[in-house]
Amino acid sequence: AERGKKGGGRIMEDVVALSFLAGNDFLPTLPCVEVHADGLGELCTLLAAQLLDAQEQHPASPHAAFKHGHLTSGGRLCADPLRRFLAKLAAEEPSALRRRATRLVRSARHAAARG
Repeated sequence: AERGKKGGGRIMEDVVALSFLAGNDFLPTLPCVEVHADGLGELCTLLAAQLLDAQEQHPASPHAAFKHGHLTSGGRLCADPLRRFLAKLAAEEPSALRRRATRLVRSARHAAARG
């Protein structure tokens, strides 16, 4: 583990980094990530898949898997893992936008039915 930091601490740093992708008062949200529709949960699911992929790619070296899967290290972003994560997120974007459109249509129909 990184200088005394256990895996859980590193995961927390990754989740904080993911929260910026979900948007805040200063940064807009990504179009495919909706916080109120479990966007952060979806980002965490993608991160978990990336961490599992890294373990499968480096089964003999937990350190290598740790290094290649996490988005952050010591409070700094790691370019290669972040690039892989964003590529996976981009691949998921069309289906996420379709789900969002379906929710919006359903909500509009429900509102129209209520009068």
